[in-house]
Amino acid sequence: MIGVYRTFVLSYLGRADEARAIGESTVATCRERQFAGQTMMGLMATGTALGQLGQAAEGARLVEECIALQESAGAHSDRGMMLYLLAQLRGASGRLEDAERAADEARGYVERNREEGYGAWLAWVRGGLARARGDRTRAGVEWRAALAEAERLRLALLAAHCRLMLGLLHRDIDDANAARRELGAAAAAFRAIGVTPRAAEADAALATM
Repeated sequence: MIGVYRTFVLSYLGRADEARAIGESTVATCRERQFAGQTMMGLMATGTALGQLGQAAEGARLVEECIALQESAGAHSDRGMMLYLLAQLRGASGRLEDAERAADEARGYVERNREEGYGAWLAWVRGGLARARGDRTRAGVEWRAALAEAERLRLALLAAHCRLMLGLLHRDIDDANAARRELGAAAAAFRAIGVTPRAAEADAALATM
């Protein structure tokens, strides 16, 4: 399981190349040894890394396989995480209708099971889907809701992602002051938790203001 955890941690830190290498090796080992649970988690972690590397379609395929394996085993643990990640990856690969369906399923699941943390991440994903459809108003509503939940639940990484996206949204609608405020806060938040690639992204966006 340590390989799975390392893959997740490296992905969250923005070190996606390292995460992918460890994830793929971990999945191969788990498949060989027929460790079903570890294989599922490894697929999800590797899918996360692939999404960060611009290979969202392949990442979505791995998460779809993960969910199929879980269903065949009659298990449901971490399903909320799997579904919001699937929605995110499908959206990033241009499959917006499929992404919306996964997001709807995820919402029902996390609400039934009161998985507040996954629900907060899902709101962030829904903001991205709204932005992809050109609905900036809806995107802002979702990201602000996600930020409020992230701050309440003390999810520092999610809060930083929300501020980054809100900053980019404000930039796109020419609200320079709000954009500088959110982008500056995002860069500082990412640096505070060691996510330097995302901090650099926020700084780069801020430099264009």
